[in-house]
Amino acid sequence: VEEGTEFAKLHEAGELPLPSEEEEREMYWLANERLTQAGYIHYEISNYARQGMESMHNLGYWSDKQYIGAGLGASSYWLGDRFDNTDDMDAYIAADGNLNQIRTLVQKGTRELQMEECLFLGLRKMEGIDLEKYNRRFGDPFENEYKESFEKLKKEGLLTVEGGYLKLTEKGIDVSNYVFAYFIH
Repeated sequence: VEEGTEFAKLHEAGELPLPSEEEEREMYWLANERLTQAGYIHYEISNYARQGMESMHNLGYWSDKQYIGAGLGASSYWLGDRFDNTDDMDAYIAADGNLNQIRTLVQKGTRELQMEECLFLGLRKMEGIDLEKYNRRFGDPFENEYKESFEKLKKEGLLTVEGGYLKLTEKGIDVSNYVFAYFIH
């Protein structure tokens, strides 16, 4: 429940109860069944679309694509680093286009952080993560870096490798945050 929203106010007042975790999962899989029957493709944990109509914007995030945000309050992701532009209009105008004055480094993209993000964001996609591409990018095979975590999650039936892609199983989708936590140090 997002703080400060009308939904949060109603929930706090007891006027809008939330479903149980079990009910939530049943609703998720019912929606999956109905959308699939209607011809929608389940391309990301929480998104469906007609063939060719997938959100390129969201897929960019899940696929670790770089982007530059321009303007007041914009965010950027470049060469593994995350930046934000100021949201102070006066400061933005006074900077007269000087990026050093309007942009702040939010997060330095260390190798470890980039590996983690590649895994937990990439696992949001139903196709999963191309392990060959991952290993080429980081120069250290996935199986060596995360062998213990992978073996445990595979044994629990939460992760699998199919056609060279690391992906969540149906059971893994239900506890995806639990799975993602194994790839964050």
